[in-house]
Amino acid sequence: MPELTVFIILQEIYVIGGALETEIVSAAKKFGRAGRWKAVCPMNEKRAYITNACVELDGFIYVCGGGDGRIATQQREASRLTSCERYDPKTNLWINIA
Repeated sequence: MPELTVFIILQEIYVIGGALETEIVSAAKKFGRAGRWKAVCPMNEKRAYITNACVELDGFIYVCGGGDGRIATQQREASRLTSCERYDPKTNLWINIA
């Protein structure tokens, strides 16, 4: 998945969002201590190009903005998202925060 982002939290690697060929995805996976990849709760919105819009703070992953893959039209200036989500690895849930 190109255009994705990667985080390490609690000794686990998380891969978030990105694109599969031409489709933007909301998928998230983690490489856990057992040495295997496991799907975790997907984001609420499909996002790519989020590398500079992600941060880990106090054990949570925050994802803001990014692209949703839709082509700009006269009714829609850009394919950029303005929403933000927070992932809690302990509950395996994403919540919209903005």
